[in-house]
Amino acid sequence: MTRYAKAPWPSLGPSLVIGLAAAVFTATAIAAPTIVRLRVEADGSVDLGDSHFIDEADLQTALKVLAHQQPRPEVHIVTDPSVSSEKVGRVILLMQKAGLANRVGSLTAPTK
Repeated sequence: MTRYAKAPWPSLGPSLVIGLAAAVFTATAIAAPTIVRLRVEADGSVDLGDSHFIDEADLQTALKVLAHQQPRPEVHIVTDPSVSSEKVGRVILLMQKAGLANRVGSLTAPTK
C-alpha cells in the first residue's frame, strides 16, 4: 500500500467544490459574446454592422474600436461566392492587426 504525504493546505469539502463549480458555470452562461456581422462585397468594400467601409484605414479604426470593447465581440464574416479569397484574406489581416483574429466565429457564404 502506497502512503502519500498529507497536503500542506486544507482539504476542500465536497459542498464547497460543488458551490465553486456552480458559480463558474453560472458566470460562463451569462457572458455570451456579442456577434457583429462583417460582409465583404465583390468590389472589396466591407459592411461592418450598420457601417459601410471603402477605405481600409477607416475599417482598421473601426476594428480597433471593436477589439477594445468588453466583452470582446465575435465577428462573423459573410461573403458572396464571387468574392476573391484575397479580399477576404485582407480583411482577416486587418482583423489580426486590430486584435480580433482570434474572435472570428464563422466564415460563410450566404445561400440564395
